Amino acid sequence: MALRDEIKAARKDLVEHGTFKEKLAYFFDYYTLHTVIILTVLIATTCFIVGQITKPEVLLNGITLNVLNFENANPIEDLNNDYMEYLELDPSDYELSINTSLNYKLGGAQSGQAGQASDYEISQAIMVQCAAGAVDFIASPLTAVIDYGYGQLFMDIRDVLTKEQIELYEPYFLYVDMAVIDEKNAAIDRDENADLIPIPDPTKPEEMKNPIPVFINLEKSKRMSDIYSYSIDTIVFGVPFKAPTQENIPDFLTFLFEK
Repeated sequence: MALRDEIKAARKDLVEHGTFKEKLAYFFDYYTLHTVIILTVLIATTCFIVGQITKPEVLLNGITLNVLNFENANPIEDLNNDYMEYLELDPSDYELSINTSLNYKLGGAQSGQAGQASDYEISQAIMVQCAAGAVDFIASPLTAVIDYGYGQLFMDIRDVLTKEQIELYEPYFLYVDMAVIDEKNAAIDRDENADLIPIPDPTKPEEMKNPIPVFINLEKSKRMSDIYSYSIDTIVFGVPFKAPTQENIPDFLTFLFEK
């Protein structure tokens, strides 16, 4: 009989006729690695499932650019808790997911001064997230996002508001001129520098050929003013075209302007 067959026969005899202690020792001798792998997979799978079950449902994904707040150490946490209280929801079950880590060193995404590389990387990160449908809103100083408005990142804000909200917030609308966007796109097609084409005052739609409101001025929002307590720029709110849960925007804006 070949050695391999002898070993196989011995194992079979041990399994069939060995004592419980001998069988247990045999199991650990020959199946320890398999057992460890199986247990590891089971534990990881269980942790993942439990994490998904207990993870709060995200109502809105947002970005707040250039947050300058030194009075309140946790402005977003406070905003989240206040919003859950406003909606009468449990913060352990629902939450706002807001990225506060993005800051332009010098304001605009197309800054040509020192720090441009960092601004460019931030700009690309924002564009990728919005294109992937991972951002519901952006709150930011106007100077940091006006170029995005002319890059057609944001939808017409009226498309996500109720009829009553359109009437209520219209005095706070900030506009881009579609005629200028068309002019910039034509310049790009001719391999010309579209940045040389001037941008009209976003507060004066009457001076535009085809004004479209893409931002809301948040100066009347006490809650957002608390977050941008040290900003001297106009703080605005815009909704990217691929916002995944834009149906929650109306309630959120009502909340922001309530206080």
